[in-house]
Amino acid sequence: MDYLFPGEKVVFANWYNHSIYLPLGELIMQFHGPSPLYQGDRILEFKNGILINEYDKYYTQEEIEEIIERCDDGFD
Repeated sequence: MDYLFPGEKVVFANWYNHSIYLPLGELIMQFHGPSPLYQGDRILEFKNGILINEYDKYYTQEEIEEIIERCDDGFD
């Protein structure tokens, strides 16, 4: 923190315009490269550093199978 913002204890990230995904539920699969797959995600959407939306997304069995298939043989 001190390297990027010398002398600052708190910095408002007004440049941040993306989403943050937090895992929900049980771990479905641990992959070698990408993030682990959980039953769902809590999605936090930010615009100019302000939280503008928050929701939970649970994956269907079909979505889980599609994610696993896309990752091919890159999982345990």
